[in-house]
Amino acid sequence: MKRALVLLVLSLLSFQVFAEWTNMKDLKVAVLNVVSRVPGENIDTATLTEMLQVALVDRNEFQIVERSLLDKIIKEQELQVAGITEGQAAKVGELAGANKVMLVSISKFGDKYIVIVKGIDTKTGIVDLTDEVLSYSVDGFIDLFPVLADRLVRKARGETVAAYRLPADQAPPSVAAGSPAGNPGGIGGTYRATGTNPDGSAYRGTCVVGLNADGTYSFVWEVGGTSYVGVGRLKDGIMTVDWGDASPVIYQVQRGGKVLVGTWSDGKATETISR
Repeated sequence: MKRALVLLVLSLLSFQVFAEWTNMKDLKVAVLNVVSRVPGENIDTATLTEMLQVALVDRNEFQIVERSLLDKIIKEQELQVAGITEGQAAKVGELAGANKVMLVSISKFGDKYIVIVKGIDTKTGIVDLTDEVLSYSVDGFIDLFPVLADRLVRKARGETVAAYRLPADQAPPSVAAGSPAGNPGGIGGTYRATGTNPDGSAYRGTCVVGLNADGTYSFVWEVGGTSYVGVGRLKDGIMTVDWGDASPVIYQVQRGGKVLVGTWSDGKATETISR
């Protein structure tokens, strides 16, 4: 009986120290400096950090911890922002008196920048809020970060937020005419995508293809409200696209790059993209 009471008390204490995102007005949130994981590019992460903080303050939902206080704590703890772990981030947030802390990183996959946010409870160290948004350029962050703030607030409220989709009027950067990489297949642009899943069901969507400076191709599919990304390599009229699955998408390039006919899921599924 005593053991059961002890477990009950511990359970209640654990519940009390876990701050819920839905209690937004009462939450103190620390936004750590944005970290760039894109080598060779000078991204102004200090300004991006301030942009996200300002956008969150403008929404008037969270109490945002002053950035200078976070910088002071990080310096005192002798931490490197670029390599800070979730546990260390939680500790910094706790020392700053925050209930939650946000870790923000920028990576690049093909020709797309990917911004990933992790919201961490400072008492438990648990990652309990996440989001991911995309941009074709650093300049696009100016419009992207306010959107990111809106998405984070909506998720904190408990709303179901669909995966981020790049605006239809955006297109991946292409290699300039005369570039050494060239575009021998004439491949690129926005394609209509139709296909069949491994179970035989049909799907439709779009696929935006761009040529990268290194001669590879970027693929961004939008199907059923979900984005998929991949990197393609062209050889002898065959485009092989790695997209995170065990089996690549393998297309035959037809009609001068206007049509690509292929299979995926180890040949169990099909897809044709055309423009």
